[in-house]
Amino acid sequence: MMNEYVIFTDATIDLPKDLVEKAELEVIPMEFDLDEKSYKLRGDGCELDTSAFYQALRKGAVARTSQITPAVFVEYFTPILEAGKDVLYLAFSSGLSGTYDSSRIAIAELQEEYPDRKIISVDTLCAASGEGLLVYMAGRMRLEGKSIDEVAAYVEEKKMNVCHLISVDDLNHLKRGGRISATSATLGMALNIKPMLKVDENGKLVVTDKVRGKKKIEASFLDKFEQKFLPEESDTIFVSHADCFEDAKRMQQLIQERYPNHQVVITEIGPVIGAHTGQGTLLLLFFGQNRQ
Repeated sequence: MMNEYVIFTDATIDLPKDLVEKAELEVIPMEFDLDEKSYKLRGDGCELDTSAFYQALRKGAVARTSQITPAVFVEYFTPILEAGKDVLYLAFSSGLSGTYDSSRIAIAELQEEYPDRKIISVDTLCAASGEGLLVYMAGRMRLEGKSIDEVAAYVEEKKMNVCHLISVDDLNHLKRGGRISATSATLGMALNIKPMLKVDENGKLVVTDKVRGKKKIEASFLDKFEQKFLPEESDTIFVSHADCFEDAKRMQQLIQERYPNHQVVITEIGPVIGAHTGQGTLLLLFFGQNRQ
């Protein structure tokens, strides 16, 4: 008989509470600091209202994040292993965080203590609701009766098909993170030029285009989406936003008109991701041909 297992992931998935519960995912909280005060982002919500978080960023507040430590993984995995169940952890991209490496350290320790248990960690090389989309599909597979090895293999096979289309509004956050130069940030803000980004094959955030104005952002999103989208891979598409709901709603409607049989779900970008991308960020996440 197939052994029971639990799918763990981290709070960077930015999935709504109802989808986390529907897929029966265990979400490990992540911490962030806002002007030196610490908060936690969990699978069922955040200790700080996300709108309040982005309003604070608009007023110049500084946010910082930290990766999950090996000790936290041990704390969350141990009760499951003690109960005789296996663990599958689906990690935030190693190209953006050391969290995956922390999980590997914890697993090496736990495997000695629980040699008969399967403890698997997969680097999704995805971020935000792109990671969330892949994890959500994995959770559904588990509920359909797929084994831990089948689900882990699915994630490994399909992770390069998860496409992240990204636009940001405030270039200063990317400047602080070293994604663009100070000169580019200053010039871009002055000319209303917005960079388009993606998460690449190495799980890193890279600039792909620079456009001016919301209409051109919409057109760029839709053009790339139509080129890449694989409708048979998933019935779900995510549009994720950082306190710019109207932009997300418009994108949702445009996608829904083209693919009425798919569910286009609006999600919020939580503070852990938002600390690095800033307010006004918009993401379109879907299964596509590749990340090129």
